[in-house]
Amino acid sequence: DHIMICLPYGTTEAGNENWIASSATPSTLDSLSSYNDNYCIFPAITMSNVGKNLGLAASLGAGIVGPPFGDESGLMGYDYSGETDDDGPEMCFNAAKTYQLEWFSTNHVDLDASSPIFWNGILHGFVDQAGGRNLIIRIIDTPRNDYYIHYNKQAGFNSGTAADGDKVMIVAKTGTDGTGTGPSAVRATLVDPDDSFVIADVGGFEMVITLITRDGTSASLNILSTVPSSSPSQMPSFVPSRDPSSSPSLSVVPSSDPSGAPSVSQMPSRSPSRVPSLSTAPSNDPSSIPSVTPSALPSD
Repeated sequence: DHIMICLPYGTTEAGNENWIASSATPSTLDSLSSYNDNYCIFPAITMSNVGKNLGLAASLGAGIVGPPFGDESGLMGYDYSGETDDDGPEMCFNAAKTYQLEWFSTNHVDLDASSPIFWNGILHGFVDQAGGRNLIIRIIDTPRNDYYIHYNKQAGFNSGTAADGDKVMIVAKTGTDGTGTGPSAVRATLVDPDDSFVIADVGGFEMVITLITRDGTSASLNILSTVPSSSPSQMPSFVPSRDPSSSPSLSVVPSSDPSGAPSVSQMPSRSPSRVPSLSTAPSNDPSSIPSVTPSALPSD
């Protein structure tokens, strides 16, 4: 059983008169929660604090380190301290929290990321839990981050969801076995056909979650994991490509034998002529007539 105590205005908590509510932390799993005056009648506040008693931790905003209580799609997320609706908002917990509570355990799909995954199917909203419909997909990568996927159908008891209505939401939860306590954070929202979210390393694989179709009733998804394209090649070889020789090859013998003896000749390269060639005649006969005739008269 869980006990809710509504205290009158003027009470204090740790000296603070403007306190809103107090409940056990998820680790203590206490069943008691208390509320300051009218805060006792706002479901968004009472359910968040009873949720803590049930072992639910914070639902963070985008990113694994998001703003505290930043997931506005469900309870345990947005800070509803200013909420004045005493009959709402009508919304659920997110996929990680709902899986932890095991309310729809027969509608869970568990995919072990340590093996290759190929899954294609349809997700329905929590308000359509009848029969064997798929409501939550859990991608198991404990003890790191498990991923939870659900179609956040905005209808019925989830008509007041404050974010990502009728969209596919992907949240991550750290270090638990699915039913244990741990914070969750929004990782992605898929809206249009072919929208996808890539998990670079889950179970040693790269995983792509792709939205095929989406309407106001359900969403069709494809989940595929493959060996990462950036995987390194095989282990490097530490063995040299060739073994060195056992000893260096040294030679003291010259590569070519020298010639036996130098070749020296005492004789001239050409023999002198035996008789000198002497001529008493000129080499050319003189011309019989001068080559130029003198002018008749001297020039001035």
